Amino acid sequence: QFPVVEPSALGFYHEDLNGLNIIAHGGDTQWFHSNVALLLDQHVGVFISVNSEGGPAPSTRLLRWEFMQAFVDRYFPAAHPADGAPLPTARQHGAQVVGDYESSRRAQTDPLLAVYFAGQTTVSMLPNGDLVGFGLPDANGAPKHWREVAPYVWKALGSHDRMSARVENGVVTAIAYEPLSFAIEDMRAPWYRSKSLLLPLLCVALAIMAATLVSWPLRAWARAVHQKPFPYEGSRALAHRLGPAVSFAGLAYFAAWVFFIVWLMGSLSNTQSSVSSGPLTALYVGAILPIAAAVGAAWINVSLWRGGSSWFAKICGLALLLSVLVLLWFAYAMNFFSFNYAY
Repeated sequence: QFPVVEPSALGFYHEDLNGLNIIAHGGDTQWFHSNVALLLDQHVGVFISVNSEGGPAPSTRLLRWEFMQAFVDRYFPAAHPADGAPLPTARQHGAQVVGDYESSRRAQTDPLLAVYFAGQTTVSMLPNGDLVGFGLPDANGAPKHWREVAPYVWKALGSHDRMSARVENGVVTAIAYEPLSFAIEDMRAPWYRSKSLLLPLLCVALAIMAATLVSWPLRAWARAVHQKPFPYEGSRALAHRLGPAVSFAGLAYFAAWVFFIVWLMGSLSNTQSSVSSGPLTALYVGAILPIAAAVGAAWINVSLWRGGSSWFAKICGLALLLSVLVLLWFAYAMNFFSFNYAY
């Protein structure tokens, strides 16, 4: 549990609003999104359930909390203080929070970790110390701004939601924010799985491999148009032809995993082991592609540096090798080599 924010109860969790003692429980399936809230002292119960995801703003996942807040504001109104000025410690504590966070409710040892990697929250700090990035968006899809109201406790501007930090040895290791503080905390992502670091590197790596692959037919076309002979022979010619093959292997491997995960998440029926185990096995065995690509890229670099190639060719070869190594890093961090069938 975290200080100040709403805790969990036995089978229920606290959803206290406007000073009322409220316990609630909600849940989601692929189709239905429901919530029941009990105002214990008022002997009032509220149940809401919708049978579709609805539009993106507001989505049905937000509708439950938006409705409950509107309900208590209408029938049990309470005065709320205006948003105050940032605390003197806001910038110091905010700087301790800034970074990438991943949900505590995530896959950890199987390839679906990639889904949670994509969903990592990147927290930034405004000049006055307010934080941006955490929490569910508002009904219009806009991110919330959080202002420190007590040491390591923040309140969303224009909202009643609060957020609290867990601090260990002077380091913020996790954050919990309402209305999900009862069950889910956001934990600081380890550096090797940090979205702000790994995602840009991966995008650059894929771009380099794509450029290497596309440049091969373009150069062949240019030689044909200008009636120029192929300029290389021996190992240099092999290195020239091997580069696109290395790039194709890396891009195909990455694309296959993306396609599989999107397909798997598209329907509950796809998650049955009798349906998904075959493609998953093929992908696990397909790990030979990026490994072979790394070996090929290493050989290309040896050939280029021993053969007296131009500095441009050497730099391109080194960039290709680093790109394949980044892909291997990503695959390892996302458990693409785990051979784990439990997800």
